[in-house]
Amino acid sequence: MKNLTIQHSLYPISPIELKEFEVLYTTWADVLTPLTVKIHNRDNALAAVLNCWVFIRHYPFITIPNMEQHFIHRCDYYFATLLNNSAEIAEMTQTWKEDADRLFIFSYYLALYFMRWVDFVLVEENAEIAAAIFKLGQKREYYLRTTEHLSPVSRKAIYLKQCLTTSLLTRDNAHFQRSEQIIKQSIQQTNSLVKQREVVYC
Repeated sequence: MKNLTIQHSLYPISPIELKEFEVLYTTWADVLTPLTVKIHNRDNALAAVLNCWVFIRHYPFITIPNMEQHFIHRCDYYFATLLNNSAEIAEMTQTWKEDADRLFIFSYYLALYFMRWVDFVLVEENAEIAAAIFKLGQKREYYLRTTEHLSPVSRKAIYLKQCLTTSLLTRDNAHFQRSEQIIKQSIQQTNSLVKQREVVYC
């Protein structure tokens, strides 16, 4: 958590909001499912949760600024688009808008299941290529990178990987409605976790 900064957010965020996120994470960290994913190292996985939390917290009045220049995060933009088009997200954010804990937990699981979905579609497509992408993902600062400091070769490589991943997600979602499954699973997990905590403290 100490490595997380406002620069990790793809959306506008204040230091106060980051502190609120840190408090919520600390409150629930001991009962949350670990952020074990292949596409990101732990810092980047937590940054993915932060981005999902900011999105859900401000829904529907937030977008990734200058997205045309941020092809590095094309997959994040795709997932945000799916969430924006979901009737369940619209209903849930209204139902839980005054419940900071539920919104945080829900965001946590949305991000976790999305990252695991990325892991899944990459492995399904080609395990060898997936392993190479995962190896890089465990080393690099995904959310802190910008196009400004990339060489032309790096830009092309990242662009191709993002296009491939987004294409695979799109195809998989068209066949299995995976994004709606992720949303439903995240809602169920949130309700279950809150209920467990209420039982423990009653």
